[in-house]
Amino acid sequence: MSILARKINKNRQYFIINIIGLSLALSSLLLVFSFIKNELSYDKFHSKADRICRITQNTNTGISSMIDARFFTKGLYALKDTFPEIVSATGLSSFRKAIVTIGDNSFYTDKAFRADTDFFKVFDFELIIGDKKTIFKNTNQVAITESIAKKYFGSNDVLGKEIKIMPQMGDKTEIYTIKAILKDFPTNSHIKADILCSYPDTKYSNWAYSYLLLSKNTSFKTLQQKIQKRWNEELKDKKIHPLVNLQALTDIHLHSHKTREMETNGNISELVLLASSVLIILIVAFINFVNLNYVQFLSNLKNIKIRIVNGASKQTIVKDFLYEVLILLGFVMSISLVFINLFVKKLHFNFYISKYEQVLLLSFFSFLIIFLAFIPFLYRKNNIKINHALKNKKTYQLSLLIQLLLSITAIASTLFIQKQMIYTNNLHPKAKDASVIVIPRNPSEAIANFELLKEQLLKYPEIISACGVSEEPAGTVVDNFPYSYNGDSTENDKTLNVLIVDNDFCSLMNIKPIAGSIDLGVIPSYEWEQKAIKLWYAEDYGTAMPENTEEITNYEEKYIINKTALKHMGIKKPEDAIGKQFRIIHYMKYLFPPGKIIGVVDDFHYTNIHEKEKPLAIIPRKIFCHNFLFRIDTNNRAKAIALIENKWNEINKGIPFNYEFITDSYQKVYKNEYMQMRIIMLFAIISILLSLIGMYAMISFKLKLQTKEIGIRKVNGATTFEIIKMLNKDFVSLSIVSFVISVPIIYYAMQKWLENFAYKTELSWWVFALAGIFALLLTIITVSWRSFIVARKNPVKALRYE
Repeated sequence: MSILARKINKNRQYFIINIIGLSLALSSLLLVFSFIKNELSYDKFHSKADRICRITQNTNTGISSMIDARFFTKGLYALKDTFPEIVSATGLSSFRKAIVTIGDNSFYTDKAFRADTDFFKVFDFELIIGDKKTIFKNTNQVAITESIAKKYFGSNDVLGKEIKIMPQMGDKTEIYTIKAILKDFPTNSHIKADILCSYPDTKYSNWAYSYLLLSKNTSFKTLQQKIQKRWNEELKDKKIHPLVNLQALTDIHLHSHKTREMETNGNISELVLLASSVLIILIVAFINFVNLNYVQFLSNLKNIKIRIVNGASKQTIVKDFLYEVLILLGFVMSISLVFINLFVKKLHFNFYISKYEQVLLLSFFSFLIIFLAFIPFLYRKNNIKINHALKNKKTYQLSLLIQLLLSITAIASTLFIQKQMIYTNNLHPKAKDASVIVIPRNPSEAIANFELLKEQLLKYPEIISACGVSEEPAGTVVDNFPYSYNGDSTENDKTLNVLIVDNDFCSLMNIKPIAGSIDLGVIPSYEWEQKAIKLWYAEDYGTAMPENTEEITNYEEKYIINKTALKHMGIKKPEDAIGKQFRIIHYMKYLFPPGKIIGVVDDFHYTNIHEKEKPLAIIPRKIFCHNFLFRIDTNNRAKAIALIENKWNEINKGIPFNYEFITDSYQKVYKNEYMQMRIIMLFAIISILLSLIGMYAMISFKLKLQTKEIGIRKVNGATTFEIIKMLNKDFVSLSIVSFVISVPIIYYAMQKWLENFAYKTELSWWVFALAGIFALLLTIITVSWRSFIVARKNPVKALRYE
């Protein structure tokens, strides 16, 4: 063991480099494997997962299509009665951003849903207390998760107690009696509920996340074709037929990006990027290990031969070498596991690898390292010469070429991802504006009080402006309706998406007209809108007529359209649309009366840009403006927020105050992309660092062998610069070759990643060049610095070296 200790101490520089490189590689492997394993396991824990699908539909109206993650429950249950292949059908209807009151506590939640009696026939979610067969048969019954029970009641002894829920779109609080306790939903479920309530009655119909349990051996594709055929027959008189989609339950998390998904889903491209990044780190770390292990073997070859001459057996030599590798692995595994435990605790990262899987991964990693460590023994020859082996360029050129290739790929990928995210932010108005705060997805009561809140807050200089809008920043405009333009109805042909705003939206968002005006002037009051709904309801359902309906029937609407709508409607010039008769054909006809187009605006990318800009009709209405925006004085930010909160609590009693900056709204929607950017950047830094360390070690060893040659050159008149230039020549050539090979690889990878965006940045040549130059500079600096130290040495000492 003393020989082993001396050997490790003698080569401690290489030993430490190997520990650092392999520890980073192993830590990255374990963390990424854990993340990918969890992402790929989504919804597979259900015993009938292979027979469960989600049904959605595409309105099939072209660029204005609505592709919602939900389906209408009336149609869902009709399908169950029509097609014998459907064993069960269940719909989860969201309360959206609901206000839940438990005792004296009120809070917002996006995880409250209505569920029907087939829910537990389809899914295997567990009940801790309660009966799955009866829980949703009666109205006003609720099941809450164990976490909610313990947080707000202190225990699971909650059966018979009441909770109150105010739906975001509702106008009254609903009271429910607790009949069951749910086990917390698994993290790898795309359905994550805290509260499940029964439907108010058996005839209740609403948009819901809808799932089908099919009989065994039923093909999703075949059933989808049968449903589509039936729809086509039923709608044969219509020009446009909606398209049905049956989506496998296990595909939803990674392959579905429809509007109003239950949560921000993952992305398969994200997993490919992560796997590619950790593979780069592993390859670079393994190359460093093989190179350093090889040069150490060559350095110790003379000592090995001496030990064999003095009687040491080959088995003893191999055993000592194995001990050295095992000690290295002991350090690597200990450091990696300590790092992972710290990472998990500090960042609250869930580690999804079981003990058995950890043992398998560590065993495979150890086997691979031991195999790589013994490569020199596999190719050793008795007459091998150290100088000849190291001066043979092929012994290090290929490995350095691969390292540089991977580093350039990592650098360029990071730069392109960052460029796309900058481009994304620049497309969005106010994406970097820290002066706008958002109070998102408010209930009807808050909407009714918004004009009062707005009026009182604008009295303060800290509040510059305020407006309401139907969609939150970076959300998705999903509502689309037929329209009539200049007397020509396109009810059965094209549709337009509708963005509801109040009269201050355009000014707050700094949206300018390209034709006409964006001044909506005085718009109808909230009370006018309520009366318009009552009038429509009275005519259609025979209820009592409201009084003084002339103000409703005589009102002429003001419409604004965007540039994409202009093209969609076949209008050549923005000026041609101004003053033309226009209306949205909506079933609540008095709420959307006919009027004129007063303005055309450029596409302003208020919503997210995973899809192309939709053709928008911008309509002033207050009743649907669930999101409130406030522009504040950034010099008095704290005071402005305090003012808004105080007035909110004063006017909206019982409604929690909840806000975010508009910058956070956009960050939230693109959180997957930002996470990818940060992770790829981190892995790029790690791979570059490992490459530089490996390069430094290799050049150090190479210079050690060329010490006498450098001394002779200096004696013969070579300058320090000439020696550095000579030593850099090979490495610079390798950098250039690596860059040339990496360009098509990077181009292909980034093209695939950019497919996630409707609006893409250009794959600019300067990014490729910058990545190549950066890698080249790092190479030159690393080699030159180490070469400079050796080249500055006294040539007399160099000539004595060997």
